[in-house]
Amino acid sequence: MNLEYNPVVLIDICGTVFDSNTTFDFLDEFLQQSSYARFRRLSRTVIWRAISKSFALLRGTDLTRYIAVRYLRDIPRQQLVEVADRFCESVLRHKVKVRTIETIEQYRRQGYRLVLASATLDFIAEAVARWLSIDTFFGSELSYTVGGNCQGLIVKDRLGHKLQAVKDYQIALPVAVTITDNLSDIDILRMSDRVWIVAPENMRRRWLSLLKKNRLTNFSFL
Repeated sequence: MNLEYNPVVLIDICGTVFDSNTTFDFLDEFLQQSSYARFRRLSRTVIWRAISKSFALLRGTDLTRYIAVRYLRDIPRQQLVEVADRFCESVLRHKVKVRTIETIEQYRRQGYRLVLASATLDFIAEAVARWLSIDTFFGSELSYTVGGNCQGLIVKDRLGHKLQAVKDYQIALPVAVTITDNLSDIDILRMSDRVWIVAPENMRRRWLSLLKKNRLTNFSFL
């Protein structure tokens, strides 16, 4: 898909459009296996979090997310998409960040091209895009069999690698606008003409330090 024209608005999903980690909110609601429930209890312990943090530093991978996705193995992609559509309506609609939606709609009215740029799982990004009436989106891509069943593996992880996804989708840089709550999106923010930061008061000092370090002044908080 070639998106060589501007203006483009890149929009993060988790924590930006919704007050939600959409990957885990979906998995926690959808997966009913007792083994998954036990794993999630373990993943919330201090010891696990320390292990996961160390793994992320060494391997650049979210260990909790990597293991959780394994529980989707053998589930048809079509089923995941259908459940994700219902998830948007039953769960995410109650977690919408109104000021973000108002900003998105303002850019839509002005004729900007909206692009969802997320690290959430691909079928969730697809469902959110449909729910928001946004044509272009990307998320972390899972592996599927020829028959369309999920293999429980992430083959293109967009967590911390969104800029590469932007390049993969041939979106011209710099983009006109980026809307995000992710500190890890700083490489994209450096290539954005206008930046909207979705951050609570207790995160703004950290954001200001990062933005100053990168000499960015073209931002506002939502």
